[in-house]
Amino acid sequence: MIFADTAIYSRLAEVATYTNTSTSAVSVCSIVVDRNLSKYGDELEVAGKTAVVSVRAAQVAEIPRRKDLFTITATSEVFVVDTVIQSDGDEHRCLVA
Repeated sequence: MIFADTAIYSRLAEVATYTNTSTSAVSVCSIVVDRNLSKYGDELEVAGKTAVVSVRAAQVAEIPRRKDLFTITATSEVFVVDTVIQSDGDEHRCLVA
């Protein structure tokens, strides 16, 4: 799975910043933005959400919390964390608005 993650991130990742809104700490990371929420529709309430953001745990060690921010560097697009839908030793996936 690590090889697949490496391939996905090397092809699809965008440079971003992660802001922990509790501490105001900011860190640079790479995120993969999945805007196709239909595949999550059976499992999650996705109304009003815009995407799922995935980030490597090696770059953002703490599990993101509600209202934390991911900002794409190139476009300044901001994603606000609503819910963490998966978190393991490799990656965090967050439903964002």
